[in-house]
Amino acid sequence: MPCGAGACLVSTLPFLVPDAFLPTPVIVIALVLRGFGVGIVNMPSAVSAYSSIDRASLSDAATALNIAQ
Repeated sequence: MPCGAGACLVSTLPFLVPDAFLPTPVIVIALVLRGFGVGIVNMPSAVSAYSSIDRASLSDAATALNIAQ
C-alpha cells in the first residue's frame, strides 16, 4: 500500500504547477501511473470487503461496494 500511495503522490506532482507547459506524453504517463497507484491502494479494501461476505450475498455486495466507491 505505501507503494501505491507513493505512486499517487509522485504522479500528482506534475499537476501542481498549473502554468507549466506539460507535453502530452508526460500527462499520459502521469495519469497511467496514478491509475496504477489508485488500484494498488484500493485493492486491499476491496479484497477484505469481499472476503467477509458469504457466497450467496456476493452479487448484492458487489453492487453495494461499487455504489460506495
